[in-house]
Amino acid sequence: MDRIVDAVTEYLCRHRSVGLLRLTLDLTRRRPELFAEIGAVEVVRGVVTPPTPGTDAWWRAVAAVREAVYTLRDKRLVQYVKEAEVVSWTGPPC
Repeated sequence: MDRIVDAVTEYLCRHRSVGLLRLTLDLTRRRPELFAEIGAVEVVRGVVTPPTPGTDAWWRAVAAVREAVYTLRDKRLVQYVKEAEVVSWTGPPC
């Protein structure tokens, strides 16, 4: 989970504000190996691929990213607006 928190931190340093689903989509496409540990990827012919949005694997990935966001929120590094599902970096400049 710490690796997912680190990946979320790196992403939000570049993109200061983003929707939770876009964040999940970008991270699962760029770093699918991070989500393999929690079964949030698909394996097609032995190749690890990002989960298809709407599948169980996709929602596991969303839950993992949300937990990472909660961790960063508790550290006062991000603001998370649950109603809009938007995450904004509020930490120091990167």
